[in-house]
Amino acid sequence: MARQKRTGCSGFLPGVIIGGLIGAAIGVLWAPGRGTETRARLMGGSEELRSTLEEISSRARGGADEAAAMAREGAEELASRAKEGVEGIMSQGKSRVHEAVEEGKKASRESAQQMEAKLHHMRETGSKGQDEST
Repeated sequence: MARQKRTGCSGFLPGVIIGGLIGAAIGVLWAPGRGTETRARLMGGSEELRSTLEEISSRARGGADEAAAMAREGAEELASRAKEGVEGIMSQGKSRVHEAVEEGKKASRESAQQMEAKLHHMRETGSKGQDEST
């Protein structure tokens, strides 16, 4: 058996293009108007097409500008929130450091008082011991 080679649509696309070109040529040749009229209609159609494309382009630019403005506003809001968050964390950190310093001072004072009490006690017991031995 002979094997058929499948080409997919590789023959279809060139056929469509060639058929379109032949159809356009026949349409121009068989047009009911004179050449100047046909050219005028073609120019009018191209002007209309250009106008439509300019309008679409203008709308696209406007949409892009609007999207850029929205993105800029979103970025500014995000930066503001991040700044507020960092400031809150810094404030909490400072507060905690201050509390730790105050607790350290308190512990140091208590330790000094305890050491003074022991030293005082040692002096009292040491001086009584010396008095009794003499």
